[in-house]
Amino acid sequence: MRRIQDDYADASQPAMPALTGTVGFFRGGNPATGTLATRVRAWWLNMIQEELVGLLLDVGLAIDGTKTLKDALVGRLLAVRVLPAGAYVPTQGTKKVFAEVVGGGGGGGNASPTGANQVSAGSGGGAGGYACGWFTSGFSGAVVTNGAGGGPAAAGGTSSFGALLSATGGSAGVTGAALSNSTVAYVGQASGGTGTGGTAGNGGTNAAGGTGKPAFYGVSPTSGEGGASFFGGGAAFQSGSSSGFGAVTPGTGGSGGVLSLGSASAPSGGPGAAGLVRVWEYA
Repeated sequence: MRRIQDDYADASQPAMPALTGTVGFFRGGNPATGTLATRVRAWWLNMIQEELVGLLLDVGLAIDGTKTLKDALVGRLLAVRVLPAGAYVPTQGTKKVFAEVVGGGGGGGNASPTGANQVSAGSGGGAGGYACGWFTSGFSGAVVTNGAGGGPAAAGGTSSFGALLSATGGSAGVTGAALSNSTVAYVGQASGGTGTGGTAGNGGTNAAGGTGKPAFYGVSPTSGEGGASFFGGGAAFQSGSSSGFGAVTPGTGGSGGVLSLGSASAPSGGPGAAGLVRVWEYA
């Protein structure tokens, strides 16, 4: 697409003339009946030309004939990026972004050393909170922080997109005590993180991360599974005598460690998964 180029073209768009006549649709002429055809005016052609050219200009495309209307319509989404820590540099031509953040997942709780006929199991770590929103200004240069996943029995870190969005990390899983293997009990849940920002005014959402699941005590104890984040489920529970699984999906919690027989060892909980900041860049 490009503007008209001709020896008799104007360099700037002429002002709209005073208009008269019927507002409606084009009519074909008929010499036999003396019916005159609708005249195609320069102002109308200029209006149509600028409507089409404007689509390309709005998304930052050149109007030198190398780009088409299809390029403009399909190319409005410039990129989807998971951002590294540091100042955010938008893709050239970005005019607005949809940003989302998730905090780091908490690590699963540890198991404690046990004596004869004792067992121990830790609960799962909580997932990081989530927040999202649309922004048309203030995003360029926003400092990105990706919350770290919590280590065994440690909370996850906060993720943030400048002052626009933030989401706290999930809480650490609860470390299990050593109890008789005939005791039926649960080790409590670890809370998920929270999200802030992305208010209803810019089409955003805030959500808490999923809680880490409790461990079960009994003859065959199991650890708690990690809490689920906005992006998926946490690490699966463990049984027997084992350290917890580490979480993989962004912002999810690790599962707890478990010990089914008396031992001086203390299986640790699995680490939580790191949080992230992701942007959808639009022209």
